[in-house]
Amino acid sequence: MSRNTSQRPVKATTVPQAQGPNRRRSVASVPEQLDGDACQEAISLLLHCHDEPSVFKKMKMTLEHRQNLVHDSQRTTDVLKTFPRFLDVKGPLNQDFVLLFGEETSSRLLERWDTTFEPKVIEESKHLTKSTELHRLLNAAEKHAEDDDTNWDSDVASLLLLLHLLPPTAGRKRINISASDAEDKTVHFHKVYMSHLLKSHWAKSHS
Repeated sequence: MSRNTSQRPVKATTVPQAQGPNRRRSVASVPEQLDGDACQEAISLLLHCHDEPSVFKKMKMTLEHRQNLVHDSQRTTDVLKTFPRFLDVKGPLNQDFVLLFGEETSSRLLERWDTTFEPKVIEESKHLTKSTELHRLLNAAEKHAEDDDTNWDSDVASLLLLLHLLPPTAGRKRINISASDAEDKTVHFHKVYMSHLLKSHWAKSHS
């Protein structure tokens, strides 16, 4: 019976498309992308340019080159070395996100954060293994603690809780770090309003 049964057509195997940060997104809709010597010249100009409109323009024109770096496992760590203006100019990172995802998508996170995402992050974090840092962030996120030198406000604390929800990355050569250490490597926070208040108080007392 098996010999006489006609062979069934072999189904074509579908290769799953990478999602999330690993998905390669097209920059075809972004005009004036530079390559070759023109791109390298723009990158060199960015290092010494102090005119913010020019910085944003050059960053926009080098988006495709930057995406090539991001998706190259051997060169990913070179992104901030090649484009250090991410570190001292506010806005280029947001511009990249808008160019890749569009205005509607880029604003959706902040629009829905308070009502949709933040409560879920807090609830999921309650099921994690408790630690001093996690307890501190949960208290701040649920507004059980006043904002001081050791506690962030609810929004920032709930964003930092996301680091504790991220699973460790598998791989031989990857170095595992704690979620608390990852906070310092994610972004640096400075509560500048305290120094501003102290300066104002000092000025009044000596006037």
